[in-house]
Amino acid sequence: MLSCSAEVEIYASLDEVWSKLANFELYPNWSLCFASVTNVSSSSVSFVDSKLRFDFIRLKERIRRVATIEEFSAPHCIVYSFTRPYAFWLKEIWHISLQTTESENTLVSMEVRYSGWTHVTTYQFEGPLIQSFCEAHLEALKEELEKLGDVEDDDFFIEE
Repeated sequence: MLSCSAEVEIYASLDEVWSKLANFELYPNWSLCFASVTNVSSSSVSFVDSKLRFDFIRLKERIRRVATIEEFSAPHCIVYSFTRPYAFWLKEIWHISLQTTESENTLVSMEVRYSGWTHVTTYQFEGPLIQSFCEAHLEALKEELEKLGDVEDDDFFIEE
């Protein structure tokens, strides 16, 4: 099974991180990995089993995929699964989990796993791209949550 993972410690509370991750439609506002995210399930009562359309930006191309949310357990875990229309035998699963560290920060882990037949050259090259995507997405989340508020330049100026 082909898989990759990344994790990052964010100096923010679990609830702050969860609120960013659970608001799917706003991913493009803080992560350059996404062009858009749209909830395409009109009648879903809960997030579980709802469908999201992701427009990814990978290299110079846009990729559109529809995901089903398999697990949504606030504030600790989100699991998406993608089935590709041209490769129905391949399932891609994203598992994002959160936990509080001893220093009261939040550790975010993201793992992408492929199940199905991945013994073709195309998918062997996809591993490094997905690894980079995971790392870039988590770093963007970290930057969004750890950025300074409205600060004047004078606040950093020290008079002698």
